[in-house]
Amino acid sequence: MTSLTPEARVDAFNDQLSHLTKGLTGTVEQQKKMGKKSNALKENVESALKSEPFVGLEVALRAVHQALAQIEREREKAVTTRMQGSVLGKLNEMDNLLKKPINVVAKDLKKRKKTLISLNKKTTVNETAVQDARKACVDQEKALYQELPAFEEKRVEDVKTLLTEYCNSLLYYHCKSVEQLTNALSALGKVDSTKARKSMDKEIKKAKGRNVL
Repeated sequence: MTSLTPEARVDAFNDQLSHLTKGLTGTVEQQKKMGKKSNALKENVESALKSEPFVGLEVALRAVHQALAQIEREREKAVTTRMQGSVLGKLNEMDNLLKKPINVVAKDLKKRKKTLISLNKKTTVNETAVQDARKACVDQEKALYQELPAFEEKRVEDVKTLLTEYCNSLLYYHCKSVEQLTNALSALGKVDSTKARKSMDKEIKKAKGRNVL
């Protein structure tokens, strides 16, 4: 836990939100790209399925194709579409309703402190102006302190909600993926290469028995 001044606390939140926004936005975009690649794989498996002569492997390829198709439907539902609103939408809300209001107060305090420092550095100090500037700093600091408790509560709750939604969406997607891949693995486990060889032996015997010329 780091102890920060009121202004530094606001700056830390700005930095925190920036990192979360960059990371989560990048993750959602990456999921979109992965979806396209996975769809391409699904289409390739479908093409392989159409040219598969051994029934046992054909059944397994169909199961893999169905699993990939369902996984992408779940990705679209739980990650790509849902996170656009629940995660990226929440980030946008935090920027507008949490970050911007507190920064208005914090930046005004920094501005007033800068003015006070500037007045004190002058060769001829205007005591009245300095006193007014000091009072303005104190008043603005009080205003920031008044805002901080509600800001802190909302900040913590919003970050908690944001990451909870992200984890839940991703967990749902991965659980559905595991479910579909388990079905595919079950089908693949039933493929018997010995039967494929015997089937090929039969095909060769039939071919030899035909009058090819």
